[in-house]
Amino acid sequence: MDLVVTSDTGPVGDVYRLASELQDAGADFAAATKAVPGTLVICLRCLPESGGRRSFTRFERTEPSMLVDACVSEEAMGGRTAAQQREAVGELLRHWIGKASRLRSAPWSPSQRAQLRQAAEQSLTTLGWLYGPRSRAAELCRAGIPLDDIAEATGLPLSEVEDLFADPL
Repeated sequence: MDLVVTSDTGPVGDVYRLASELQDAGADFAAATKAVPGTLVICLRCLPESGGRRSFTRFERTEPSMLVDACVSEEAMGGRTAAQQREAVGELLRHWIGKASRLRSAPWSPSQRAQLRQAAEQSLTTLGWLYGPRSRAAELCRAGIPLDDIAEATGLPLSEVEDLFADPL
């Protein structure tokens, strides 16, 4: 299965850059979904809440393809670090890809749909969008590791590690 990623973003956040990161994972995704015909099209959007844009999915049986149009608001992304934005978009994509691939109207067999979900989750995990450095840092905080050691081990700024420590997970 091919992976095609587009984006439509305003000036807030790093979603355009994240779309590029996701597209770079396309070859690994395609290798993991060789038995699934068609295309997964992901459109990442970061737009003002006032526009009322919502995330959705759609199937195209003739291709076959699945469109995941994932929208986050500028207000939600504003002021977040790139790692926080990756996590937010990763969870959103996991939700919508999982939801859509479980529908019987999806143009693939149940095993192909499961393979699509597994490959998507693996790609998001490899990119650090799921179970990424912030998740590892939170685990290390709970384990009592010194905060500066956590920052060094995860590559996160010390201030972000301190925020994770202060925020009960």
